[in-house]
Amino acid sequence: MALTPQPLFRAQDVGTSTVLGPTVPRNWRTKSNKIGDLTDANPNAAKPRYTPAGAAADWAGGAYGDDVAQAQATVALADKNGGPNQANYGPRNQGDRSTLLGMPIAVDIGRRRGGIGPKDPYPDKNTAAVAAPTVTLLTPATGVSGPNKPVITVKVTGTGFTVWSVAYVANQPYASKYISPTEMWVPLDPKQSFPGTATIAIMDHGVLSTSATFTWT
Repeated sequence: MALTPQPLFRAQDVGTSTVLGPTVPRNWRTKSNKIGDLTDANPNAAKPRYTPAGAAADWAGGAYGDDVAQAQATVALADKNGGPNQANYGPRNQGDRSTLLGMPIAVDIGRRRGGIGPKDPYPDKNTAAVAAPTVTLLTPATGVSGPNKPVITVKVTGTGFTVWSVAYVANQPYASKYISPTEMWVPLDPKQSFPGTATIAIMDHGVLSTSATFTWT
């Protein structure tokens, strides 16, 4: 049915001609202009990534071992604020700091030292000087570092070992087991190591042997 225009004013209002015309519905269901796919202007927005690829590219450090020459804190190199990856920082452990400052590392006052062990008799003028222990062979001398690998028991062969002898791995006292005057066992944990070398020596009555090298691959 056609819509008839109706007066906007009353019939008694003279001198007016404004009328209310028919209302034409408008179709508001129109499609807006399509916005194209937006690409994030920051390629590092999702970094550092917790994925295998991200572990290699976005992080550094995370090495296990003693805090003198091996251990390294984990640091994120990727910059989520849009900048390039940050440089790996240093020094990362006490050995690096000692080298940078040109100063020797202070001796740990908590470790045992001296020529007399517990329950040892005091020496007199006829007591021979304590001979330095020696290390001649490590068996095995290599191992594979990383997680999910069994502990490697290294047989240290040498001379001058006693029940008071202690193994030193990378210049730090390490759990070890006395077997005989010529043999000690040192368990090394692959998950606490990283590719490289570590020295193994034996300390007995405050006297440290020369060291042998164990290699992690």
